[in-house]
Amino acid sequence: MSLYGGTVTTKGRNMIASLVAGEDLIITKVVFGSGKIPEDTELMDMEDLVNPIATGTSDVPVAQDGIVSMTVEYRNDLNGGLEEGFWLNEFGIFAKTERMPEIMLYYATLGDSPQPVSAFHDNRIDVRRYPVAIEMVIEGEPQTAYAPGAFVTADEFHELQTAHEKLLLEVMQGEVTAPLATNTGEAITTQDEAAIVAVKKI
Repeated sequence: MSLYGGTVTTKGRNMIASLVAGEDLIITKVVFGSGKIPEDTELMDMEDLVNPIATGTSDVPVAQDGIVSMTVEYRNDLNGGLEEGFWLNEFGIFAKTERMPEIMLYYATLGDSPQPVSAFHDNRIDVRRYPVAIEMVIEGEPQTAYAPGAFVTADEFHELQTAHEKLLLEVMQGEVTAPLATNTGEAITTQDEAAIVAVKKI
């Protein structure tokens, strides 16, 4: 039976141990793959994924009582969409500091229980999420070199979608009394025909 689980790698432990007071741990990327760790290899000795497939994302890392907690996520609509499905069997969290270059901080494998990820077709989103906890030696603030993904539950997404559709319907019927705003914060008025047409086409 293959190994199952996740751990801070040996290089990751060395990086954490070498952090100086006030230095930040910068998480640079999360990578997902389909490889299976060799039988004679320890999880902590991994330095890269066996078979990396695609980069993912995470929520914002939170440090509390010396533990950095985060949830990593892979969605098949990321980075232009997954063209071919794969069996997700491993993931790695990569990090650096102001003084040290990027290394794989954390490695996890699903062992004999890989999960299928479907290709991105017909706007069908396939999501895989995994909680991670990393123990820190000192109180440093974890940072990310990428924009963490916005996580919502299915119920929350449905509520947002319903509210959005209701607002669009009101715009198209001319029933909106309060000014709308663009994603840059500029007000949209009913006199702005181009903007209204653009909203109707969403």
